[in-house]
Amino acid sequence: MMGKTEEINMHGVNLILLTLEDFKACVNTEDGCNVCMLQYKDKTIIPFQKERFEEKRTYGIPILFPTPNRTRDQRFTFEGVQSDAVMHGLVKNSAFTVTRMFSNAEEAGVTAYIEIAPGDALYSLYPYHCRLSVTISVSSHCLNYQFEVCNLGRNRMPFGIALHPFFHLNMQEAEIIMDADTVMEKDEAFLPTGKLIRTEKTKFDLRTRRRSRDFELDDVYLCKEGNPKALIQDDTLKISVNASDFFSHMVVYTPLDAPFLCIEPQSCSTDAINLFTKGYEELSGLCVLGAGERKHTKVSFTVIL
Repeated sequence: MMGKTEEINMHGVNLILLTLEDFKACVNTEDGCNVCMLQYKDKTIIPFQKERFEEKRTYGIPILFPTPNRTRDQRFTFEGVQSDAVMHGLVKNSAFTVTRMFSNAEEAGVTAYIEIAPGDALYSLYPYHCRLSVTISVSSHCLNYQFEVCNLGRNRMPFGIALHPFFHLNMQEAEIIMDADTVMEKDEAFLPTGKLIRTEKTKFDLRTRRRSRDFELDDVYLCKEGNPKALIQDDTLKISVNASDFFSHMVVYTPLDAPFLCIEPQSCSTDAINLFTKGYEELSGLCVLGAGERKHTKVSFTVIL
């Protein structure tokens, strides 16, 4: 069966629909290249939440760049330069420019980019000339992301990148397993202190399968090398979260009163730039690109058959 990539309108919103066999994904390139709907066979894994979209709240699978999740006091300092930050990064509601739509027997996808350049509103917050490119595609049972970050400026550029999927599963049956033996200690503002906690015999231990309704987390784990980074499942579906080893951290967010859970692959810690500046360079996971340098990385969400 050939894949199909087409422009559609859903609930008054222009989207790009990617289809191959049993997998469907809708991408909103005008709103951060958000995969705002994901479906496998007759199971909606991520529904299109129009109200959250209209309110500019997080929904779907937003891309978090260049400062994933929280930043202390909404500011960061890097090499003596202080800048403002935005919760979940700058690009999650920004328009991307589409460069390619494609489909064949193995995949259907779209490639798009956003550039932060001098004179742009985003550049006033993040003064680093750069380009983030992403290719999003579906195969017969997999949603794939390929990222390229390019430093187009003359100064060293600090950044992190993450995905924040809102998985709508059967929350009475949803379970998580993740082979992580350390989690980052957080303060009252949910920001890292620079210390690590061993997960063994604590509420943070996800190394054996646990029902997400039995605990509440909003915490940053350190990932081990290899794949999968995590597994989630309910009574009808099992999904593995896979990523290159560049994604060294994982946020697990399991609000007890919500119809979703979030397993968020991140290339860095929460508040990574400030943590790096304080001397926790390795723990922060922050990537720093020199002038003209590029970074390629990838993430996938796979339905296990």
